[in-house]
Amino acid sequence: MAKRACSGCRRKTSFPPFRGALSVLHCLFLAACNLIGGKATPLPASPSALDVAVIYPAHDTPVETGWSPRFTVQVTVAQGGTVEDARVVVSVCDPAGEAVAELHAEHRSDGIYLTEAWMVPTRASLGTWTAVAEISLGEARGGHRSQFQVMGSVSRVLLEKYGFWLNKPTLCGPSYLFGEKGDARNGMIQWGGGTPGLHMTPSHYVQLHWREGEHDLTDAAAVERFLLTELGDLGDSRSIASMERFDFRHWPAWRCECSTHSWQETEWVVFYALEMDKTYAIETILSLPPSVPCPHCELRDSFTVFPEIRATGVAPEPLLRLLPAPRLVAPPVGARFSGVERPIVLEWEAAKPLGADEYYEVEVDYYYREKRTFVQLTTRDTEVTLPGTLYRSPNCSVFSWRATLKQRTGVNETGDPIGKALSYRSMYWYLWWQYPPGAERPFPVLCPYTHYD
Repeated sequence: MAKRACSGCRRKTSFPPFRGALSVLHCLFLAACNLIGGKATPLPASPSALDVAVIYPAHDTPVETGWSPRFTVQVTVAQGGTVEDARVVVSVCDPAGEAVAELHAEHRSDGIYLTEAWMVPTRASLGTWTAVAEISLGEARGGHRSQFQVMGSVSRVLLEKYGFWLNKPTLCGPSYLFGEKGDARNGMIQWGGGTPGLHMTPSHYVQLHWREGEHDLTDAAAVERFLLTELGDLGDSRSIASMERFDFRHWPAWRCECSTHSWQETEWVVFYALEMDKTYAIETILSLPPSVPCPHCELRDSFTVFPEIRATGVAPEPLLRLLPAPRLVAPPVGARFSGVERPIVLEWEAAKPLGADEYYEVEVDYYYREKRTFVQLTTRDTEVTLPGTLYRSPNCSVFSWRATLKQRTGVNETGDPIGKALSYRSMYWYLWWQYPPGAERPFPVLCPYTHYD
């Protein structure tokens, strides 16, 4: 007999055994059910009935693959009142009618029962799934069927496009995929977010790079070259503070700590995956991280690869391959200056001999109150002097800076060049430019946060 859309679930042998025996009757009794308006209807039971409703996930609730919902069931009696000590079992069936899980629920309050968390398989079939609730209390019985929608998660989309799996970052609030470049051979993604608030708030980010082939990672110097020349832009990193060998999953890897803002923690993990013939680098960035044993591990340890997928995805943006960034020389990171008696000169090494239309752009930024101000300085030399106007502008004494080699494509309203990047951005250094003791500032000190470095 052909299987009906409302028929019972079959055990799916490719899944691991259930903790309890899943009775075929759990799903077969649904052959008599009717689905009205996409919502579940209770089944008659004898000798007395319990009113049952699977209230979460609802029929219009999208559930992403890789996510772990907990099914919520409400149990009442026909005469009114809630039921607190019933036996509640929820069976989960995929779109083909295969039973894939049996979940036992516990009473919480007011007739509401909650199952243990069940993870939707990361490569589960997409579409309409079924939740079957069976309830018993003495001789009373009740049954309910509801449906919910399984949709592909961001993790699953990345898996199908690029051949790797990475869980959604969930340490510090919502996460968004806000950067995706390249293709399945060479590319990168940026994924993260944080808790809304002012200025320094808890946040988490994962930046994943992959490059085709086995790159030289034989020692710390080689790893640093790979980071600076193959990946290029290391974000707000001041320097590579430390580097050590360790095993990441089953791959020999390097763990690199980077010096960044004082309220941030940044780590890189770099390794070659032979089964993919790719070199990977995973950066994890945490601002005001939560108190867990290893927050960086929480963000990156779900990473794995699936060479059997033969991914051929293409990102929305191309991956630009630029010249190595200028190497900053002076003043050293964290240098302190007082007053304007002697100029502050920012210096770097030449990235290459400059063409007629090439120049360096030095970006300087500083905070005041909750505002962050950016200033662009341009030169064809390998040094530039910080203007005294910055010293007299409202600021919190800390000035960060970095340099980029650019090619001029035009000029702005003040006649300064504008252009496109030829190199990656340099490291992100900072200095303190303070007023001498007893000197009166031309602006009030309004710096609610003490760590702007």
